[in-house]
Order: sequence, then structure tokens, then C-alpha cells
Amino acid sequence: MSSTIDVVITRCAQFKDPPTCLNATHCNAQPPNSDFLYAIAIVAVTVCCIGVMNNVACLSALLLRHRFTRDTTHRLVVTGASIDFLVVLTGLVISLESSLLPLRLSPTSRLNELLQRSTCAIINCLHLYRTWIALLIGFERYLLVSRPLFFRAHWTLTTVNILLLVCAALVLATRAPLILNIVLNHGTWYVCTPLARSMNTFIDFLFQTVIPLIILPIMSAGVYVTMRKSFRWRGGAVWMIPTTAKHETCKKTAMTVHKAMMTVLMIYIILMMPTLPGGVLRLVLWSGGIKRKCTIQLAKEIMDAVGIVCSLLISSVDFYIYLLCWPRFQKVFMQLIPIPKCRRHGPTKDVNETRQRSYSPLHAARSTVYGETKS
Repeated sequence: MSSTIDVVITRCAQFKDPPTCLNATHCNAQPPNSDFLYAIAIVAVTVCCIGVMNNVACLSALLLRHRFTRDTTHRLVVTGASIDFLVVLTGLVISLESSLLPLRLSPTSRLNELLQRSTCAIINCLHLYRTWIALLIGFERYLLVSRPLFFRAHWTLTTVNILLLVCAALVLATRAPLILNIVLNHGTWYVCTPLARSMNTFIDFLFQTVIPLIILPIMSAGVYVTMRKSFRWRGGAVWMIPTTAKHETCKKTAMTVHKAMMTVLMIYIILMMPTLPGGVLRLVLWSGGIKRKCTIQLAKEIMDAVGIVCSLLISSVDFYIYLLCWPRFQKVFMQLIPIPKCRRHGPTKDVNETRQRSYSPLHAARSTVYGETKS
């Protein structure tokens, strides 16, 4: 009898050994490889533990302090961090032994199987919702840089709340085949599940991989082109001296913001790339009529393992991205850490007043470029 964690991971991630080939097109079922499953489980548990701590720290900095950004950005970032926390927490539970669950049941019982499948459905819904929240954050930055007038006039907190509700409704609608697969996967209705699985595979490939990987680079390229045009226009204007210290400071601040956004988007795109081959291989297996089915099955299992680990990393590395690329988040987070203050000597009051007067234009420029001045 296989262990509980073998059953959990096999049910959720469809991890199995390369099947024993009877010939070039037919494969024989084979029990899961415990070493492979335990290796994936150890990596997943490690990533999930780090992700839980990172998201708790991120939510503490976002919620326990005053709002240090505009309301729309704050709502999107808090919602994304909350979804990331639920993703890594649920992934941690599903990766550990079932003894961590409040109700210990037999791995072969129907109720435990239904609980495992329901947990996997929740994880899939959270993954898709998190992807579209990332698209909303990227869309907000695109409007802020490329369409500032439209952004000021129409991008409000009410609009963001409506978009979040619409995304949640669309996630539930697109995950309906997966929910049907869980409900109909017992008894005489089992014949309905292949169609539900095929639809869920196509939805994963289209809405969670292809569309985000197309939209995010387009928005990144649009922001980059707009920033370059803005710098050329400012440098060629006759009323502004390009070599002044104020102009160079504003230009450096704007480029820092652009690099921060590009870093967030590029890391997200890189970590999403391993899910694309897995989706393609699932569609190939679903279409049928292939000769080397065993080779494709082996490649799909490997890419599924890499895709799941990368998906957990997406929910775990956001804290480090915010800490390195978001100066205001770094400042607020450092205020939460108890650091002993050193006694200063000399005229600190005059020095602080001088620094405040010298950095006030930089602070205004940074707030304008970040979109953090409240309208």
C-alpha cells in the first residue's frame, strides 16, 4: 500500500512513474515512485514554509501600518498577498502527511479522497485568480505611465473592486469543469469526467499560461516605449536644461521605478514559462493519435513537477521583490523590525531640516512617478 503523501500528490499533481511500455503506443499502469514523490514533496514543503513566512511579513507591513500608497495599488497588492498566502498555506497542507489534518482518515476512504480533490480544486482556483491579479497590477502600472489622463479620471477604488469581483466570477466559471470532475468522478457518472478533464486542461493552457504570457510582455514593452519617448521629449525641450541636477535626479528616479516594474514582470514571466510546455504536452496527450505516448508522458510528468515548484515560487518571492524594488515598502518594513537607535551628537535638528528641504523635490517626483499621490 502506498503512503498517504503518495496518494495526495498523485491525486493532486498527477505525478506518476513513467509507465511501463507494452509497445510504442500502449502503456501499462505502474505504481508511483516513492523516491520521486518524496523529493518533490520536500522541495514543495520547503518553498511553502518560506512562502508562508514571507507573506505574513508582507501582510504585516501592508496592514499594520498606514497606507503608504494610493488606495487602488494598496487594494491590489493586499489582495495579491492574501491569495499568495492562501496558495502556499494550502500547498503546505496538501504536501504534508494527512496526519496534519484535523480528521485523520484512511487514504482509501471516499471522504478523504473527496477532501483531497476539493483541496486541489481550491488550489487551482487560487492559482488562476492570483494570475489575473498580477495582470491587474501590471495594467494599473501601464495606465499610470502610458495613459495618465485616463488613469486619473477612471481608475478608482470602485473600479478596482469591480474588476476583482469580475475576475473572481470568471475564475469560478472557468473552473466549473474541474468542480464537475470532482463531483462526477464517482459511481455511474464517471464517464463524464474525461470531457471535464479535457476542458480543464484547455482552460489551464489558455487562461493561466498563454494569455498572461502574451499580455505581460506587451504591457512591459508599452511602458518601456513610453518612458523612452518621455525622456527624449524632456531632453529636447528648450525650456528645460537636461544637464541640471534636478532633471538628472527625476530621470534616475523614473528609471528606478521602471526597472522595479520590469523586474517584477520578468520574474513572474520566467517562473510561468515552465507551465507552458506542460500545457502543450497535456493537449498533445488529449488530442490522441500519437505514436510515442510513453516519451510524451514522461516529459509531461517532469514538466508538471517543475511547473508546480515554480508556481509555488511565484507566491513566495513577491516579498523579496517588494523589499528590493519598492523603497516605500522597504522603509515601512524596516520600521516593523525592532532596531536599537543610536544616540546622535551635534546639531541633528538643523541637519534634518536641511535634508528635508533638499529631498522634497525628489520625494514629489518619486510620488508622481509611482502614482502614490492620492487623487
